[in-house]
Amino acid sequence: MSRHGIHRALPAITGRRKAVVLSVLSVTAVGGIVATMMPLIAAEVPPIVLSAVADTTATQVPQDGDNGVKTTLASCPQLCDGNRVGQRDAVLEFQVRGLPADAVKVKASLRVYAWQQFTSRVRAHAAEGTAVGTGAWHERPVLGPALATVDRVAQGYNEWDVSGAVSGNGQVTFALTQENWNTRIYWASRENTKATIRPSLVVTYQRGGRPPTRPPATTAPPTTAAPKPTPTRTVAPSPTRTVGPPAPTTAAPAPRRRSAPARTCPAGGWSGPTSSPGPPST
Repeated sequence: MSRHGIHRALPAITGRRKAVVLSVLSVTAVGGIVATMMPLIAAEVPPIVLSAVADTTATQVPQDGDNGVKTTLASCPQLCDGNRVGQRDAVLEFQVRGLPADAVKVKASLRVYAWQQFTSRVRAHAAEGTAVGTGAWHERPVLGPALATVDRVAQGYNEWDVSGAVSGNGQVTFALTQENWNTRIYWASRENTKATIRPSLVVTYQRGGRPPTRPPATTAPPTTAAPKPTPTRTVAPSPTRTVGPPAPTTAAPAPRRRSAPARTCPAGGWSGPTSSPGPPST
């Protein structure tokens, strides 16, 4: 008997039964899709949004004063507003925290707000050092290669992918350098009165990596105790059996000789020789 698939059986099913079969198939298909998507949904985690812990404008112009307390940051090329030694870099420092040990695919985005748009190329660099200070040029942190670049500055938030500098929890510092448009661009600093436009670092990740393997605990080698001596079983010596002289052998009594009964001497005694008389003579 040949077997028929559902698609062959459906034409034979009519009316209400056909609707029931289609409903069951639909529910099964949806359930399979949901079951497949569940691990992906479970792996999603909310982003970590971090505020800057320090920021300043590193400047070649001493007249700028203390830039660490201003509500704005500035960037400008070396030729800035007609000054050939007028470079300014915006420096921002963050403390990354909250990343679990099994975080994978970590991505970080630096977001800084500008009030106007400019046709200017601005690069984001990883920096070795801190953003704490007045911003004096000799205090500027050492800049690494550019991590990301925006070719046009937009009004509002501008973003740079700085994932290359964020691999886990800890302190990170960035610097924005301006390549063209020889006038200052102002950015909102962490001291700005509007909290909604302050700079931030947005970190996203997924979970599922292996946590770092802890080295095995060092255990002292087992101490080999000296073998205990086996108790010797002392066997008491058997008492020595003293062998004395052999006991006297009791000789069997010699057989008694049966002696002849003594003859009674007749009255008057025997006369003549004492030999026994012979038979009487005839």
